Amino acid sequence: MGVPLTIGISGSYSSNYDSYYGSTTDNTLALMAHIPVILNFNFGAGSSKDNDQRFGFFVGGGLGYHYGKYNQDYVDDNGYDNTRQATINSVGPAGNIGIRFAVGRGTHNVEAKLRFMKALDDSKANIYGGGAAFNF
Repeated sequence: MGVPLTIGISGSYSSNYDSYYGSTTDNTLALMAHIPVILNFNFGAGSSKDNDQRFGFFVGGGLGYHYGKYNQDYVDDNGYDNTRQATINSVGPAGNIGIRFAVGRGTHNVEAKLRFMKALDDSKANIYGGGAAFNF
């Protein structure tokens, strides 16, 4: 079982030009955190200190918590398109899958993984991620 904590900075940039209103820009920069509790099943390289295979993989599932900000497009009461910054603060089912390659004498490995979480709040957001790590 593991808690693969991810903390990062998210952001977006958009720019529009309208001949009547001129140029508008929208920039956001925000902190995000993804904290899943995952039960992984490990096979091959990296599954234990005694395993001497050169290739391995893992798959797991559990529950995740996600906090972050994102841009939300909406139409106001006058029919104009607008964007506002919304916050997601949600829990939901989470899973990950990845591969490992042993390096050196096989006691260390390089790992690549993909993860997914389905938010259960009103946003119903699908949260995807990926990563790579060197395991000592």
